Amino acid sequence: MSMHFSLLTLALPLWIAGHTIAPVWMISVLTLVNTAMVVLLQVRAARGAVTLPGAARASRRAGAVIALACVLFAASGALPTPGAICLLCVGSLAHVIGELRHSAGGWGISCGLAPADAHGQYQGTYGMGYELGKMLAPVVVTSLALGWGVPGWLVLAGLFLLLGALVPPVVRWAGRTRPTSAVTEPATSETGLATRRRGGGSIWQAGRRADGAGTATGGIGAPRGRAPARP
Repeated sequence: MSMHFSLLTLALPLWIAGHTIAPVWMISVLTLVNTAMVVLLQVRAARGAVTLPGAARASRRAGAVIALACVLFAASGALPTPGAICLLCVGSLAHVIGELRHSAGGWGISCGLAPADAHGQYQGTYGMGYELGKMLAPVVVTSLALGWGVPGWLVLAGLFLLLGALVPPVVRWAGRTRPTSAVTEPATSETGLATRRRGGGSIWQAGRRADGAGTATGGIGAPRGRAPARP
């Protein structure tokens, strides 16, 4: 789903400039609106995504809202200037809401599924998938949105809708099958002492057993200042 980031930065500017009659300065306006909303609303948008079910629902809703944005962008190409501007603004608002919910859901899922002793590996894998989507995005979004026009936007809408709908069942499956943490607590001094006592007593007691006579016969465990007993 990370391909949606290229909608605003790549596909939409080219769509506005070449396939709508909206003024090209709308590109800057929509970028500023997106930036402001991300700064102001990212904390609020993350509410409810701190658990795995909540993060999965946020990702599903993100896919649905981004799909709506694609439909609105597609429709803007067939309207006069006022209508095109209106649809582009509403579509950009829908896109940024989906962007915020997707980011919140992604962090909730990647952190919630990682065992306590494997956060580095899980975050690395999550980041690799994120970058893979960004790598494929320029080819996919430009080929569909610009090469196919309106049908391409609709295909993108269906793709994001499908990806969002798949997140909850995949997260449920991952939650059932994820490995448990293998972290073990280090033994404390008291624990180690108790173990030595259970396994054979203290060093003093071991000396008594090794000598065979203990303190009464002058073994290594005899108290200082006390002479060995004579036979």
